[in-house]
Amino acid sequence: MTFFLTDTVDECMAQCDSTSHCTFVNPHYDVNRMGCDASMQLTCSLFTECLSVTANTNCGGQDQGGDEPEPGSPTAIVDSSGYCKSSPTIWGRRIKVY
Repeated sequence: MTFFLTDTVDECMAQCDSTSHCTFVNPHYDVNRMGCDASMQLTCSLFTECLSVTANTNCGGQDQGGDEPEPGSPTAIVDSSGYCKSSPTIWGRRIKVY
């Protein structure tokens, strides 16, 4: 669906709650992200369906292009987790799938 920067997993889940059709969040650190500042905020990805670890594996290494931090330097995904809602509108029990 979309992604954004946030400080906490709870903020990531709250944004999913306020986004129509969002049922799954993937908070992670995107190391070497273009324009990354020293705060190291989480990248929060929102999805319309719950995904398993095998269906949602991002090994990083995408070429960013541009000039920062180095031209064409790859990304690296670290500390990635997945949370699926237990109902369409309420987190209730958080189901951590990976």
